[in-house]
Amino acid sequence: MIRRTKSSALEPVSWKEAIDFFVEKFKEAWRQGHQNLACYSSGQLTVEELYTLGKFWRAGLRSANIDGNPRLCTATSATGLMSNFGCDGPVASYADVDQADLLCLYGHNVAEVQTVLWERMLAAKKNNGGRIIVADPRKTPTVLQGADLHLQLRVGTNVALMNGIIHLLIAHGWTDSVFIRDHTVGFDYLKSVTDEYPPQRVAEICGIPQQDLETAAEWIGTTPKVVSTVLQGFYQSVEATASSSLVNTVHLLLGAIGKPGAGPLLMAGQPSAMSNRETGAGGSYPGYRNPHSEVQMRDLCEKWNIDYNSFDPEVPKDILTMMEAAERGEIEFMWVMGTNPLVSLPNQNRSRRIMQRMFMVVQDPFIDAETVDLADIYFPAAMWGEKQGCVTNADRSVNLLLKAVDPPGEARSDFDIIVEIANRLNFKDKEGNPLIPFREPRHAFEEWRNVSKGRPCDYSGMTYELILEMGAVRWPCNEKHPKGCERLYEDLH
Repeated sequence: MIRRTKSSALEPVSWKEAIDFFVEKFKEAWRQGHQNLACYSSGQLTVEELYTLGKFWRAGLRSANIDGNPRLCTATSATGLMSNFGCDGPVASYADVDQADLLCLYGHNVAEVQTVLWERMLAAKKNNGGRIIVADPRKTPTVLQGADLHLQLRVGTNVALMNGIIHLLIAHGWTDSVFIRDHTVGFDYLKSVTDEYPPQRVAEICGIPQQDLETAAEWIGTTPKVVSTVLQGFYQSVEATASSSLVNTVHLLLGAIGKPGAGPLLMAGQPSAMSNRETGAGGSYPGYRNPHSEVQMRDLCEKWNIDYNSFDPEVPKDILTMMEAAERGEIEFMWVMGTNPLVSLPNQNRSRRIMQRMFMVVQDPFIDAETVDLADIYFPAAMWGEKQGCVTNADRSVNLLLKAVDPPGEARSDFDIIVEIANRLNFKDKEGNPLIPFREPRHAFEEWRNVSKGRPCDYSGMTYELILEMGAVRWPCNEKHPKGCERLYEDLH
């Protein structure tokens, strides 16, 4: 569907006419510079679609105005992991949940939001004779159904809670001094900060009984197999990155990473949030390459067969920065796919005013999504089960989704739409060949395997056949880990 003028209604047209209209308006905006266009994608697309989109935008348009909605819900996870480990990549896996003797759930209402995982947690508790700690201001179903200890802290006091736990771990000697010496930095500074958080003060700040805090620290410090999970109660609160990073810090103090049944799991909120982060369709470059590193950017250009001298990598823009730029009139064209920003972005009235100023392309399975009301072009997109492709789960598990049925009506996969538009825009590599040379998701996956090789999220040893054989494969998967890697940092022990 297209809207011929801002005052007219959306009207049905053929795919050819809709894409013609897209290309016309895209080129019109492009004449004002590549930063005049923006793209906002989703944690609902497949690895193949997100990789293709990232290549389209960064190598074809040469723009950094690309982000995904996982930034709004789980950028804290990525930033926390980078802060503690230098790289975005969940340390533990769901297999560790099954083996854990203690589960610490920080702001994570598993019973309501991840019901299959909750069944695994309850099974682990029963089979292992284990315990569950829940840190949450609310008495959630998770608390009522399975908590052995509920830290019902005040909203916004997550950092104080974690500092209080760390204070007690150090004070009682419940730490692995050898692991700290060999594999961490900053211990003395951490201790100097957490010295200011004795249990009495933390109990007062958080509004919890001091005995509960001390019990939690004792359980954590004296249980070798402890898994911690984190979700929106920490991610969407005050000092989100700091509190999430401190969960990782607890595991570093204990040396409780890289071992069966132990490790932090900073969760993702959407099916393929990890896919968005690792493929470069959001706030990072493909394979977690650093735009400040000439070596890594030259390597990416070589993989894509484009000229580094004209690449000019820029730090990716986040959606709020792009919206502010659009408010100033610096972005006139926005392509939205698989997300509903009119609902999910802060300050709905301001967001509406900004989006009404832009030429909006909305690619979504649902025509009743509120953002479609502002669309100048609406592309009906296929959903999972109506297309083929991979998604990367919260613990690095790559799953292959097979097409079960044809998409309804005239809906097409995001992959098909992105590939057709890239070729209509005549994006080329430095040899004059199509920048997007593939026509099938499998072929995009093969290219992604090569682009990810040697990177933390290494897919180079992964194939559709291997994923189908195993059910899921966790990256890194390469010569060293031909069947994938259950947990990271095993070599530290």
